[in-house]
Amino acid sequence: MIKFIACDLDGTLLNEKKELPHDFDEIIEKLHQHGIKFAVSSGRQYETVFTQFEKYKDSLTFIVENGAMVYENGKRILCDPLDKSQAKEILSILKNEPGLYSIACGVHGAFGEAENETHIQNVIMYYLNYRTVDDVVERSVDDDLLKIAVYDDETSEKHCYPLLKDYYDTANVLVSGEHWLDIMKKGVTKGSAIEHVQKIYGYKPEECMAFGDFMNDADMMRVCAESYAVENAHPDLKALCKYVCESNDNEGVTKTIRKIVFGE
Repeated sequence: MIKFIACDLDGTLLNEKKELPHDFDEIIEKLHQHGIKFAVSSGRQYETVFTQFEKYKDSLTFIVENGAMVYENGKRILCDPLDKSQAKEILSILKNEPGLYSIACGVHGAFGEAENETHIQNVIMYYLNYRTVDDVVERSVDDDLLKIAVYDDETSEKHCYPLLKDYYDTANVLVSGEHWLDIMKKGVTKGSAIEHVQKIYGYKPEECMAFGDFMNDADMMRVCAESYAVENAHPDLKALCKYVCESNDNEGVTKTIRKIVFGE
């Protein structure tokens, strides 16, 4: 029996227009009635996710910053930041590479340096609580950084990811989109956040379902036995998952929940 469902947002639950499935309200209500916990799991910051899902705030678990922070009922139940000296070092490397724009994602908000309009618009989309600073490297020590997010003008998998090869063993470096890359504390993933929730409530992996589309969702599939990649997912994630469901634009998440959880 499924007791917990974790779902990525962009490219998975949300369609290409960033819209929720038409039946999301109904699904959340049914899950709540059956005592099944639903977690929105995102690389976005808490304020941004909460704003979109505020009407469901009493029914959802919020796994944000790719697993570095978890909220339930308005209370923080997990916070796992990067080492300050390592974060500053990584930001220094990124700052010196053309075509990269770094966002320091702190407990008290995200910040980065002023750049061109494309960068700013991409940042605002995901970081509601955001401010510009003169020097992101020097200001990085002012807050506990949950994550460093990097927007790459090229492709993050081919450009930014290889640039950080010296940190693969000491930090968690994840390609999270065609132009996005995230750096978290070693061991911190959406999967590690789910494990924290599993321990609190006593959920077993076989009682957990997960949906995702990109490689920052991969560790969710390790801890949730019923793992689904949406049809539009990265091929490597599809290979990791137990199942493939319909795409985000075809509302694959809610269709699968209806079929598998409720037998409709």
